[in-house]
Amino acid sequence: MTFFINRKLGIENVPTGVCQNCGEQYFKAEIVKEMEKSAHSKEKPKKIIEVPLKELRIAV
Repeated sequence: MTFFINRKLGIENVPTGVCQNCGEQYFKAEIVKEMEKSAHSKEKPKKIIEVPLKELRIAV
């Protein structure tokens, strides 16, 4: 899961709920709050990863 706050940050082991009607995954409010705290934390990340970046070129 990637959480965006002016930069890309991966957060591992994020629990999700699953809608019983449609099967869509979602985050509970308390999980989102913890993700936000983690994203703003000064704590060093567990590791730094390199990710290839491609650009989608379509006419809009």
